[in-house]
Amino acid sequence: MAKAQQEKGGKQERDPRLDLARDLWERLGKSRPGPTNDELLYIARFVPLLSKVAVKTLLARTLTVAELKSLIQHVPKAQEAAAKRLLEMPASELSEEDIKFVFTETKSPEVGMVLLKRYPSNGNLGLVERTTDQLGDLVTQIREQEPTSVILKEIDRKL
Repeated sequence: MAKAQQEKGGKQERDPRLDLARDLWERLGKSRPGPTNDELLYIARFVPLLSKVAVKTLLARTLTVAELKSLIQHVPKAQEAAAKRLLEMPASELSEEDIKFVFTETKSPEVGMVLLKRYPSNGNLGLVERTTDQLGDLVTQIREQEPTSVILKEIDRKL
């Protein structure tokens, strides 16, 4: 009923929490030494009014694998961008478990493709096959390839 009265008057009241959130964010930005990545992760997870700006700030910084995984797991708005940033990291910094974690959280075909290209094991093939239908051709192609271990055993026997 209150909404109906507001609509009749033509005036929409602005949520005072938005102004407060903007003021607090500006104060936080000017603070010394400024918020750490952990503090920004906390804001992104638990303060909905500041979540979007905290995520933007985090993604503009250099993040560790653990921080990106936390962002992917706990902040749905940041999942896609954080997964993309994680995949851009050098292969030496990402383990198979890290990529599996990101794939199970996001169910992204791009992440599944990276997982299969870097680690084409039977377990990963099954995981990708069960999770997404979009990579069926790639899974079939990899399954048809002869395993390296079989060829190496044959080389040992015959040569």
